[in-house]
Amino acid sequence: MLSSRAMVSLRRFATGVILAICLGAPLLETFDQWDSTLQDGNDTEINLVIVALSVGAAFSVARAIIARVRASANAGGCFILTPGSTVITLTFTAPLPNSRPPALLRV
Repeated sequence: MLSSRAMVSLRRFATGVILAICLGAPLLETFDQWDSTLQDGNDTEINLVIVALSVGAAFSVARAIIARVRASANAGGCFILTPGSTVITLTFTAPLPNSRPPALLRV
């Protein structure tokens, strides 16, 4: 398992690589002469930018979910993710230490 400091530097490195791809690929596209984008419609650089932006978006969503789960754990609850993308928060209260157990139910 990586330490917290290693995770931060790994995230910063990944962010730097994604940013370099997103800024460098269009710049490279203006000076390239090895592909003919207008004739064949195949644009390798922009495909790379789309992949980099998708990875960056996935990192952002994952970080937001992790932050919410950690905040919920600190508050004493948990999150349930439903298919409709609605987040339901369940909070658990600790039982009172001096209360009596409930009476048995007889049927």
